[in-house]
Parts: sequence; structure tokens; C-alpha cells
Amino acid sequence: MQNDYNSFNQTILIGRIGKDPELKRSKGKNPQDFVKFSVATYMRFSSGNKSTTWHQCSYWGDTRAAWAQKYVKKGMLMLIVGKYENRTWKTADGQPHKITEMKVDFIGFMGAASDIAKMDNREEIAKEEQSKQQAVDNVPDPQAQGDPGMGQITDQEEDAQKPADEEIPFEF
Repeated sequence: MQNDYNSFNQTILIGRIGKDPELKRSKGKNPQDFVKFSVATYMRFSSGNKSTTWHQCSYWGDTRAAWAQKYVKKGMLMLIVGKYENRTWKTADGQPHKITEMKVDFIGFMGAASDIAKMDNREEIAKEEQSKQQAVDNVPDPQAQGDPGMGQITDQEEDAQKPADEEIPFEF
């Protein structure tokens, strides 16, 4: 008689989002949107030392990815539920890649209600701040002048301005 053992792969994290979710699209027969993001968890020891662990996460599905990209932001305290999986793929030039990441099933807000409310209104707040800054600097909006290319930066310049995940200055 053969012993068939069931196994269980479930992970629950409470941690801070390391960077805004990055929207991607899978390739293949059934392409779908997904977002990639990182979550930092840490332990504090009685000696006063801390140990931070970074978790690479993906959240699959067109609707889920759009939701996460809109509402999940760097620094937010979140509850993440999912399972660890190994994923393999090949680049356009045929190079194989493999990653172990948490495939997310559920994302929940853990921060204060006021912080979440601010996130819901962040587009309005950003527009207000931009208007205030333009009024102070007396600088016209480049897109309002009919030149959508002004003020835009390249992907390389944007990446150079982003801090590495490990450089995020926040405490739990």
C-alpha cells in the first residue's frame, strides 16, 4: 500500500510594500496582466538587532493587476496571502529564467483608515499639489502648451531616480 501524503503551501505575510506594483503582460496562448512587487517583513530580536526579509510577489489577472496598480503603493502596510511557487520562462533571445516568488491570492490593507482614505484620493491630491507648485513657480503645464514630450524622462533616468528596495526608510 502506497502512502499518499497531502501537502500544504500557504503563506501569510504582514509587511510593507517595497515599491509600487509593476504592470506586466504574460505571453503565450492565454496572455493576462499581472503585477510584480516586493514586500518587506522583519523580525526584531531581544538583542535589539533586526532582520529584514524581502519577498518577491506576483498578483495575476487583468482585474486584480489593475486594482493593485491603482491602490497598492510603496510603504503601505499590507496583509498578503498566497503560496510560494517556482516560475520559469524564456526571454526573447531564448535565455531560460527561473524565480521563486509568492503568487498572491489576497491583498488586504493593514494601515490606518485615514492612510487608506488618502490613497483613494491620491490622484486629486496630486493634481492639487501640482497646481500649487505650478502657481508658486509660475511654470505652465507643458502638456497644456500642446507639447506632450516636454518634461518627460526616459526609463533609464526614471530607474536611476528610484531607490533600491533595501534603501526604503520605514519602520514597522
